[in-house]
Amino acid sequence: MTRLLRLVLPTLPLVVGALLGSLPGRAQESSDARYAFADTTLLRDTLGIHFDRSLFRIADSLRLAPDTLRALSIRYRYAPARLVALSDSLHLPVDSVGVHLERERFNPLGLAAKAPTQFTYNTTYNVQKNRGTWMNASDYSVGFGPVTVRNSTNIQVDRSKTGDLTNLYLNRSSTTEGGWRVRPGVSIGGRAVLSRNRYDDAATVGNVGERRDEYQLALRTKHPSMQGLDAELNLFSGLLDLASSAQNKRGFSNNLDGRMRYAPRRWLSQELSGSLSGNVARSRFPDSARVLSTHDFLSNLREGLHLNQSAPVELNSTFNYRNGRTETPTATGVQTIAQRGIDFDASLMMRQNNDRYVQLTQNVGSSHQATVLNGETARGLHGFAAEGRYALRGWSLEGRFSTDFTRLESPQVTDSGGYTQRVRVRALEGALSRPLMARLTARVSGRISLTSGRVDTLGAYRPSQVPNDVLQRTVRVEGTYQASHGLGSTVAFEVSRTELVNIPSSTSSANNVLRTYHADWRWTYALMPGLTVNQSNVLAANYTNYAFRPPQEDQLQLEYTTMTTLNAVLSPRLSMDLTHTSQTLPSGNYVPGPGDVRYFSPADE
Repeated sequence: MTRLLRLVLPTLPLVVGALLGSLPGRAQESSDARYAFADTTLLRDTLGIHFDRSLFRIADSLRLAPDTLRALSIRYRYAPARLVALSDSLHLPVDSVGVHLERERFNPLGLAAKAPTQFTYNTTYNVQKNRGTWMNASDYSVGFGPVTVRNSTNIQVDRSKTGDLTNLYLNRSSTTEGGWRVRPGVSIGGRAVLSRNRYDDAATVGNVGERRDEYQLALRTKHPSMQGLDAELNLFSGLLDLASSAQNKRGFSNNLDGRMRYAPRRWLSQELSGSLSGNVARSRFPDSARVLSTHDFLSNLREGLHLNQSAPVELNSTFNYRNGRTETPTATGVQTIAQRGIDFDASLMMRQNNDRYVQLTQNVGSSHQATVLNGETARGLHGFAAEGRYALRGWSLEGRFSTDFTRLESPQVTDSGGYTQRVRVRALEGALSRPLMARLTARVSGRISLTSGRVDTLGAYRPSQVPNDVLQRTVRVEGTYQASHGLGSTVAFEVSRTELVNIPSSTSSANNVLRTYHADWRWTYALMPGLTVNQSNVLAANYTNYAFRPPQEDQLQLEYTTMTTLNAVLSPRLSMDLTHTSQTLPSGNYVPGPGDVRYFSPADE
């Protein structure tokens, strides 16, 4: 009966579609055949967001993956073109627009002269077999002339079951800010930032939680644009009350942040932003009556330089510096963690258009973290990447080469010593695609990478890391067929081979070759206006062969997964999703048979 149910449920939408096929329906928006799943009825009718061919043109021009741009649009409820317009207006990267708007909701200087009264409430309930999540969010704002008050509250409840035990996670946060515009560009006020976290683990005794309250005075300033110069500065100062299972802190907290942009010419723009935060508190360990004095601070400075944006030759660079120190009370005293880091990257873009370009990127960085117990740990990295794209007569060729080197030094993991680890990753990948017919597009892609890791011991310490080399090769072939505006399907087959070679002879028994065969089929169909069905089917096999072990220790893992989703828009304000997932994962070893024959013996399913 269970096997029959697994077969009936995935095919149920097909039967429903056949019965409703004669009903008049609204087709989906036309899109490029390579991206059959860019737009769905749920997104159009519920969020009012359309994803057509422009999604991929915009993503190419922004050097973003289409999936990333699509996710940003859904998260912040803005169409891609609107996100780009806001990015140009605010002089921010596209992936920073949403974060900036969320933060500026509480800025009285960003509101209109007559701020309207608004109230928004969202609730989401997600039910799974062993887990349920309930999320509630409300946003309220009211204005009385130059005075504005705004509140944002979020509550999330997670319940998960492990056997007969039920675990509970509760997260609550609320931010309330009131401000008075003293004059254009200056406001004063106050804010309260409250948060509560609690985790009840039924398998352990006691609960883990945290309570954090901050009451601060707020001063916001924004200077009008003058000869290409824009600047803003914000200051928050007040009281801090923190209580958790690890520490209790009471004292004063301060936060200062600012941003400046200078663009005297169309071909030149420079941005500088930074923040400085800290607190001075009387702290104690929860199980101790001893009160200690602690000081925390964190500073961050970011600079960006852009030359010839959107020109045939474009240069961009960013510089980021961070420094901080955190003091935590313990049973024996104060534990101090100091950290600092610096990053720099630059890119040179040479392009004729979005289909013909070459981009070179270089990045370097380092970070340091020091504690009294483990000393200083240093990490350094540098990398280089070259990528390009060329389209001609319907063919599209893409390629990318990258090399990255990371060095980690931890000289004092224990009293006996530490280690130094070096990792180098080199990768080459490419893709070739072409529309074979008006509704059929084929794409072939491949990737080869080599990861080399080396470890040097310091003192008598023996690290768990093993020097090794990992070689990986992957080939993927896929085809997308757009039968109509409301029906699209993609079939893909991928083969990969991963070879692990441990350098020390004492660990060579773990050397293995992993061969993976992966096939998937995805389709979407608009059954009728407001009702869309999507299905994904995956069939995979992973073969692991050990070079220096008996053949019966070789492993095989199979996978069959099917996921069917019905998206129903019942009204402009109400939508419903119904998802069914079936997954089978048999795995095991091989047992010897007559002669040289070996049989697969499933151990888990």
